[in-house]
Amino acid sequence: MPVNSHIQIPNAILKNFRNSISRKVYHLDLNKRRIRSCSSDILGTKYDYYSDEMEQCLNQTVETPFSQLAASVKKFVDNDQHYIEMPLTVENTCKRYVSAAMYRSGLALNELMQSSITAPFCTEQENHDDLVFWGLQHNDGVFPQLTDFEMLVLVNQTKVQFVVPRNCFYEVSSHNVKCIVAPISPNCALCLAPGHYRREIIEDKESRLGYLNDPEDINISNIHALQYEYVFNHSFVAAANKAELEDLKKYLEEHETELEKLRVDVAR
Repeated sequence: MPVNSHIQIPNAILKNFRNSISRKVYHLDLNKRRIRSCSSDILGTKYDYYSDEMEQCLNQTVETPFSQLAASVKKFVDNDQHYIEMPLTVENTCKRYVSAAMYRSGLALNELMQSSITAPFCTEQENHDDLVFWGLQHNDGVFPQLTDFEMLVLVNQTKVQFVVPRNCFYEVSSHNVKCIVAPISPNCALCLAPGHYRREIIEDKESRLGYLNDPEDINISNIHALQYEYVFNHSFVAAANKAELEDLKKYLEEHETELEKLRVDVAR
């Protein structure tokens, strides 16, 4: 039975960015350059985007495992607990989530339509399904470049909150190392980074926890979220509060020319 499919970011993550008072999710619409709010269960959806079979596949292999991981980490952070069990298996759960987000992006769909011989003869839904299905079949659903990455938990201890793009993740450079950040709540994100990165920057060599105490680090991360969303989908960036989105709206207005150039260059 057709449903309103979340095209890319699942409701299980979006709902963590509901405003505490309105219970709505604020989002910066990159097409209309406006800040709006709506329910998390309709944001980023399109009717009949995926087939029932693909909805079930994504739910079972990507979204449910990741939402369980995110809920466990969020509970740990929100309750200021001192211990969380993080078996190595959770790394693949995080990697599949990021990998699936890549295959579910507008950029990936555009590349398929431009390079595939058969795509023009398939329905829109068939192309949406095929792109994700074949991505999930390869390398146990993990994008090859992520195979040797390790997962960290980033705890935001500042008053500036994480935003989350429809794209689910973005890339940042830390200590000259490229890391992938996937926010799961306003004060917590999961990070995939090369193994040596964790061992070099975290004092407790066995820890997977990184604490962010500088608001500017969060501001920079949020800008990267906007940049990646602009290039991959040009859709929206979501947040629990308007303040962070107002800052991003101003950044967008001041840098749209260079962002558009970047978007065109990447699409070539």
